[in-house]
Amino acid sequence: MRLDPYLGDVTGISSLMVDESRTIARLLSKKLSDHQWTEAIEEQNLIQKGSIQTARRQARCIRYRLKDLPKNYLEVIENGTAKETKQLLLFALLHHSTLAFDFFNYAVVQPQSVFKTEMPKHIWDSFLNQQYNENISQLADSTLIKIRKNLIASFVEAGYVENTKSLKYLNVFVEPIVHQLGDELGRSDILTLMSGRV
Repeated sequence: MRLDPYLGDVTGISSLMVDESRTIARLLSKKLSDHQWTEAIEEQNLIQKGSIQTARRQARCIRYRLKDLPKNYLEVIENGTAKETKQLLLFALLHHSTLAFDFFNYAVVQPQSVFKTEMPKHIWDSFLNQQYNENISQLADSTLIKIRKNLIASFVEAGYVENTKSLKYLNVFVEPIVHQLGDELGRSDILTLMSGRV
């Protein structure tokens, strides 16, 4: 799957999709053949979607998001605690989408560094005005709205924001397994942000 390296898969799936990601992590651990993968996703409908097209698209996006993770981390996503799984999935999102990384920094980390307690309501528009990217400028307004909703929902699901209405920031303890993954993949920059440091 070839995706824009700046956007990543932020338009393909909503939030972290924990249940579906657990299933995809299990399938990736098995190193299925293309035929076995198609059978699992399209015929057995293991991620339980209403249409083959939706199942195929979401499975492809989650697979892309998890593709760099060694098998032992896939096993944690499948069988770990809710907090471990969600933080690993957020790490994977930030790893594969520079847009997600930049917006997490801009909308979650930086405001807290100046003692804000909740995400400013119009921070997405402010982000787009300051973070010019040719690929973003070509997207339709409806797509940009979808990306904003998907990213903020992901930050909520990972425990960094209370909910999509209050947008209150929450304190997060980053799980040791996430630090281990960051060290292994050489992504101390992600660990810095997830730990709340600018």
